[in-house]
Amino acid sequence: IILEEFFHHYNSRGHSPVQSPKTSFKSYVKWLREQDQSEHERFWKSHLKEIEDVSLFPVDSEPVIASGEEETGNLCHLFHCCFEEQLAHRMADFVKRHKLTDAVVLYSAWALLLRKYTGRDNVLFGTTVSGRSAKIKDIERMVGMFIQTPPIAISLAQPESETLGDLLIRVKEIMVKREPFENTSLVDIKQYSPVSGAGELFNNIVVVENYPLDREMVPAGSPLTIESHAMTGTPDFDLNISFFTFPTRMEATIGYRSNLFSRQTIENIQQYVG
Repeated sequence: IILEEFFHHYNSRGHSPVQSPKTSFKSYVKWLREQDQSEHERFWKSHLKEIEDVSLFPVDSEPVIASGEEETGNLCHLFHCCFEEQLAHRMADFVKRHKLTDAVVLYSAWALLLRKYTGRDNVLFGTTVSGRSAKIKDIERMVGMFIQTPPIAISLAQPESETLGDLLIRVKEIMVKREPFENTSLVDIKQYSPVSGAGELFNNIVVVENYPLDREMVPAGSPLTIESHAMTGTPDFDLNISFFTFPTRMEATIGYRSNLFSRQTIENIQQYVG
């Protein structure tokens, strides 16, 4: 939103910038406070009822720490990989043809990988959402920190007759049902779960980001262009899988704590997701 307005004002040189009217972030805070928490509690208790324990991606018992590094819980490394262009196009066509989203496909794939690594049929992992599903006027134009990281529980203990297509449809339905409750805090979600004890419900998260920067933000004929972009940050979870979808390609970044996961484990994950 801010970048888009920057380009607009830059390309209107010679004219006094006119600030676009926006709904105050206070409206969102007010909306949050007015939510019926009992409805949130009912949803999350139902959604998490089959989760018997914390859902952790298994860490390595003896991960390899590079020379000169301290063995602390804050060693965050990044592993970057790119999808083959043909595969990215095939996925885009598949998603469009079956009326799905990138997130539905990627969440389903990650759920299958979690079952492989954990040996459990009921898996749980974190996701990121825009947090802009609230029924507030012009919320898509509001500036503020809306992003949430609600978990998604997926049961893979289904009849053998369930096809991959059936799984994708089921995950899509789960996401639709979850949307009104995505702003529930992780503290409350943990409290509503059948899992007791301290600690997080999950240690891994899947992020799906769309980046149509060059097409939607930069006006045609603008003297300014976006040639590249980068994001940095410290992950809150032990394992973070971020997928970046562009108009013509897809990339993935695996963020991980190197005192918990070896490089070989991350490369094995990369072979699966890439």
